[in-house]
Amino acid sequence: MNIKRILKSVHFILSELPESNNWENHPNIDPIFKRHVEKLDTYKKDCLYWFSCEDAEKATMLNNALNQYRAKYSERDDYRIVPTTNKHNSNTNIIYVGVRRGSTAKNPKCTNIIGRINQHLGYYEQRKTQGLQLLHWAKDVDINMTLHVSPF
Repeated sequence: MNIKRILKSVHFILSELPESNNWENHPNIDPIFKRHVEKLDTYKKDCLYWFSCEDAEKATMLNNALNQYRAKYSERDDYRIVPTTNKHNSNTNIIYVGVRRGSTAKNPKCTNIIGRINQHLGYYEQRKTQGLQLLHWAKDVDINMTLHVSPF
């Protein structure tokens, strides 16, 4: 199997994440940002996905910002659940690795992967659903990100 043929890479800059007022806007409907993620609407299989930065230095900076968010806001009522501290992922440009289980072949009610990615980007009303929640703590960081998605 040719992995490059099925791997989808989405490049974006964190500071370009669209605003979302009362969850009326999210990346796959935003007129400007949707070009980054619209092909993910066709992925209706189990998928491996990961977020990466340009280099390990930027990934460390982003992980430090996530740790600061976690330390500063974890006791507040509006805290959004983010991944636990990753102590084993140093010296790499990878921020997060995930698996989305749920194929429409197995479960016809299953949604495509963009729903899970929107949670990681921070476009999900339920703050208790764990995800990177980038919009809520990294919106002002000017870092180039890449989302890699590979269905299996």
